[in-house]
Amino acid sequence: MTLYNVYHIINTYELHDEGEIMNKKITSKDVAKAAGVSQSLVSMILNQVPNKKIKAETRELVLDTAKRLNYTVNMNARNMKNRKAGAIGLLSTWDANSFVFPPVIKGVQTLCAEKDTGVVICTGKIGLSGNPDYIDYYLQNRIDGLIYVSYVGVKYEGVIEELTTNEIPFVCIIGARDLPGVSCVDVNFLENGYLAARHLVSKGYKTIGFIASQNLEELCYAEKERYEGLRKVCLEKGVDLVVENIFQEAIEELSMIEAAKVYLKKGSCGAIVTTSYNCFIILKAAAMLDVKVPQELGVISLDNEIYAPFLFPALTTVDEPLYDIAKRAVGILFENINGDKICEKLELLPFLSERESTGR
Repeated sequence: MTLYNVYHIINTYELHDEGEIMNKKITSKDVAKAAGVSQSLVSMILNQVPNKKIKAETRELVLDTAKRLNYTVNMNARNMKNRKAGAIGLLSTWDANSFVFPPVIKGVQTLCAEKDTGVVICTGKIGLSGNPDYIDYYLQNRIDGLIYVSYVGVKYEGVIEELTTNEIPFVCIIGARDLPGVSCVDVNFLENGYLAARHLVSKGYKTIGFIASQNLEELCYAEKERYEGLRKVCLEKGVDLVVENIFQEAIEELSMIEAAKVYLKKGSCGAIVTTSYNCFIILKAAAMLDVKVPQELGVISLDNEIYAPFLFPALTTVDEPLYDIAKRAVGILFENINGDKICEKLELLPFLSERESTGR
């Protein structure tokens, strides 16, 4: 059947039944009649039933007809038939203004839109039932599963234990890589450190200082892997790597700046690698001491806070691929919801965003 015939059929259908079409909601039966195919075939195409061999021209015919008639899928009916909510929950331990949340929500929404699935933002607030909202939403058939944006070092006790106990399909974004049986999509932190060191070496820095959050033996797996990535490059290139925890006793910004000034006055490192907030402190201390960045001191962050491009000088970062991480996590969640209970643990590669703080 040609496209001309499709439009001819539709236009004829509209002319004969104009009053009826205008006064009622278009159904799949109407689409089937206009397209000249069976209602069951229309239902399979419009509801994206998997593993059905349907000719491409037939699929196009039905979709064009549905669009022409302004047909919309009855989500409530479809979900009741499938015994699914047609939505997933999103719970985040990260603030909405953090660098993590915006690309994650964008990635989640993108894949859910492709799958014609809604997204319900969960807060974790305890309801009248005594359960957190994400538990009640699942028990009330308002979500089919959950994306949990957790953190490196997350414990099994708490959210993950509750989700597991209630048999709720879920996937973690960030963290949980070290928890057995928990699906998660994380960053390859070894590559994170490797990229930072390789970039600094390429810029001619001879000594690299790694400012860690704790003593080396106490580091979480993310920082341990970052350190190993830094160390690998430094050994290969004959560059000195100095690890220090200069902010151990400093908590507030002013005390951190003073600790950074003491560190910089030693002049022991030509470049510094640490996280974004620590980099912010280092840049302020360097400005107070008139240490020129990047000529005398290179500074690079191992994460990508949203304010990094707006610091002075703009901060070079190793960025987590959070958008892609979110999409992969949602894909795994859909598989779990559809019955595939295999635990998957993925690590995606970060990428470098070079700016002025290392741009000599």
